[in-house]
Amino acid sequence: MTLTEDRFERLSDATAKLKGRNAVTVDKYFQRIGGALLGIGLLAIIAGWYGTSHTTRQWRQTPYLISGGLLGLGLIFIGGFAYFSYWMTRMVEETRKQTTYLENIDLLLRLQAPDASRVAAGD
Repeated sequence: MTLTEDRFERLSDATAKLKGRNAVTVDKYFQRIGGALLGIGLLAIIAGWYGTSHTTRQWRQTPYLISGGLLGLGLIFIGGFAYFSYWMTRMVEETRKQTTYLENIDLLLRLQAPDASRVAAGD
């Protein structure tokens, strides 16, 4: 075995180990973060409503309105935007896969079709 073959073998072994890792892609992070923020935002709104509904004084309701209501709406908005980013990433990936597939089919059809110049020349 030559030095080049040995280096290639070691490189192949190292890359095979990398392929086996269970890595989470960036779009999955957007999905998980979006779902978590949506849930936390809903819980914040429910907690704000619960705190506001159990007091009659307006000055005591304001912190619940701000922390529960507005913060909850902000978290829901950010979570929805993160989940929308995940969804758009998936749509772009699917479009790329479909385009590649259609290009491959078009290439195969062109290769299988008789070439007009060859037919005219008598080959």
